[in-house]
Amino acid sequence: MQKLILILVFVISFQTLQAQNGFINPFKIGNYYEYLYKESEFLEYRFKAKITKDTIINGKKFYTMNFYDEPGMGNYSVNFRLDTTTLNIYGPGGLCPDSTGFNLLGGFRLPVGYTWDSCRPGYFRSKIADTATDYDIFNTGIPLKVFSRLDTMAGAVDGIYKTYFTEMFGYFYFFSDHGGIFEGQGYQKFLKGAVINGVTYGEILSDINQISNEIPSGYELKQNYPNPFNPSTVI
Repeated sequence: MQKLILILVFVISFQTLQAQNGFINPFKIGNYYEYLYKESEFLEYRFKAKITKDTIINGKKFYTMNFYDEPGMGNYSVNFRLDTTTLNIYGPGGLCPDSTGFNLLGGFRLPVGYTWDSCRPGYFRSKIADTATDYDIFNTGIPLKVFSRLDTMAGAVDGIYKTYFTEMFGYFYFFSDHGGIFEGQGYQKFLKGAVINGVTYGEILSDINQISNEIPSGYELKQNYPNPFNPSTVI
């Protein structure tokens, strides 16, 4: 009976998530995430994030995702918005706002090769590197849309950064070919588990009920560390 109840809860939750144009919006208050920062087999560190509130910025609703104790970044927050018509993801600011007036972070319907941030100094570009539908994320069997964004830059520091976003889970993976804080080599950050709409996926090690007590109320970017959500970050 208990298994049947759990299955029914999952089905109802999944149907609720799908109600929006058949696309599962990854940004919802209460969603909780655990990520792994990794430079090598011996240099790993786990950190957390949670969507804690929504806020109106220039007439549009954004969702605030708080990150806790991320290596090189400390505690900080990021505001995300999904345009439910275009399925583009936006941040509230940036040096190169598009026609909406916001900072484009990528989109699930943008074509491969689509390039933006071209108004910035010539050393920086963002583009859609790939799009796909994945059935195997955390063994859900749910067909989820995925896109990867590639940022290239050269100047005082050369670098390539790659970021993956997925339907339902949102910010999923980040890779840099340089700049690790422990050995100065390449590093990656990837989602190990999440609690989405009350359902647990992947591996969750912390008590999510304590997260609000663990995260300080004041958030700031502690270092000028490569930040895929803030193009104005100084490298």
